[in-house]
Amino acid sequence: MSEAFPTRMPLPTPKKSLGQCFLAEREYARQIAQAVAGSECKSVLEIGPGRGMLTEELLRAGLSVTAVEIDQRLIEPLQAKFGADPRFVLRHEDFLDTDFEPLLPRGEFTAAGNLPYHLVSEVLFKLFAQVRAARRNPLLPWPERAVLMMQKEVADRVVAAPGTKDWSKLSVFTQLEAAVHLLFTVPADAFRPTPKVDGGVVQLDFYRIPPSYPSDFTVFERMVRYTFHQRRKMLKTSLPGLADIHPLWQLAPLDFTRRPETLHPAEWVILSDVVSRAQSRPPS
Repeated sequence: MSEAFPTRMPLPTPKKSLGQCFLAEREYARQIAQAVAGSECKSVLEIGPGRGMLTEELLRAGLSVTAVEIDQRLIEPLQAKFGADPRFVLRHEDFLDTDFEPLLPRGEFTAAGNLPYHLVSEVLFKLFAQVRAARRNPLLPWPERAVLMMQKEVADRVVAAPGTKDWSKLSVFTQLEAAVHLLFTVPADAFRPTPKVDGGVVQLDFYRIPPSYPSDFTVFERMVRYTFHQRRKMLKTSLPGLADIHPLWQLAPLDFTRRPETLHPAEWVILSDVVSRAQSRPPS
């Protein structure tokens, strides 16, 4: 495998509209690859390989890489560098439109990538949707782990604890689906072009059997999203604004003078399950 793109194929400049900030320090790519290789799963879905620095380290770690890249300008250079390796597959498409089932073999995979900062939440929620689908149908590809570079302040929210300033609806949805760890911080000057903020690498190990999970995810999601839009209000003040959920929430064994930013995912499950059961009862 060559160490660099062929010189006859100049690297395209980063495209601001795609949020491209390419990793320029190889040591961080190695550390991400090590975290990915720490899973028993050897199949990797790389989200946005960019110029291929992480791709190379993943392949060096003995992993098989299916890479999804939206930027047409990068397809030929990536194929020229890695295409001869039978463990490498490249798809030119938007990851947010990717259908995992035809792209990956049945079984487990690990997601990895240096994510555009403005798309982190969308990428995470797409992975969460696949996790939920694969729990229901074991024939679908299962995301065993994700190791993702994201904006440090978003990484802090992903791994935050209830009651802290960083606890958010993203914290709730992420920690409902996975055990999360902040692996390390990457300084802004390790990227080209240099962003205004540092990056953070987060590892998510998705739960095959979650420790706590709502019986009706739609009810759970609606309550979390609605109340976090008013995160400084007490639950007893915000929840009455939800049609068909008010006043059923009052049946839950919780202190409703608390604010949404203090509830653990398991407490949100208790609350949403009380509402779901009450909604399913036939009228008396």
